[in-house]
Amino acid sequence: MGGPRSAGVSDIVPSARPLVVLGVGSGQGDDRAGVALVDRLEAMDPPDVTAIAGGVAPENYTGPIREADPRAILVVDAVESGADPGAIGAFGIDDLRMGSISTHSAPPTMLVDFLEGTTDATVSLVGIQPATLDGATLSVPVARAVEALATTIASPREGV
Repeated sequence: MGGPRSAGVSDIVPSARPLVVLGVGSGQGDDRAGVALVDRLEAMDPPDVTAIAGGVAPENYTGPIREADPRAILVVDAVESGADPGAIGAFGIDDLRMGSISTHSAPPTMLVDFLEGTTDATVSLVGIQPATLDGATLSVPVARAVEALATTIASPREGV
């Protein structure tokens, strides 16, 4: 079975712009990591980045994603991968198909396949290892991971 490909945060974030960041997750604890990333990006307002909070039904946001006409789509969710809390990892479509990661509603492979088939964008999947799924706020390690991703996404990229 696959699993997260650990790398530096800048290696995980696509350099192609325009970029859509689709945050996935509920409102509870570290499961809101993807949505918290969207909140942070909306506050930062980086150019050529569209942040969309997909919540627990990201498939409902394919219209706005396609309207943004992205070159890259980054789907971010809390993912139980067995890593240390706050660890950021890239996942491949094979990880979805083999069931080593899952999201909230419709099978994530359907979403990825649909986006790849209806846009010219490259779809990347990023997971943040949760510490806890309870409570109303992010744990410290996950909050740090969200900030690292937001800062990297908002930073000007060379060669774009």
